[in-house]
Amino acid sequence: MIQINSSYLLAACALVLLPFILIVKRVGLSGWWILLLFVPGINIFVYAIFAIVKWLIEEELERMRLAQRVIQESGASVDWELN
Repeated sequence: MIQINSSYLLAACALVLLPFILIVKRVGLSGWWILLLFVPGINIFVYAIFAIVKWLIEEELERMRLAQRVIQESGASVDWELN
């Protein structure tokens, strides 16, 4: 049987978890939410929360579109356009 050094196993886990932690932080949640993915049954609800919750970039885009609409309704011209 092949024996795996624990430091290699820890490094591999870190490489696998790091992208998930970065995604969760982009959503605007704490990176600790990743730990809930390891709990059977709860992990399905965590995935649903990630799919349903509004991401920070979506909120920012919504604010920018609202600002653009307000500026255009006031009669001022804008040099940019958000679709």
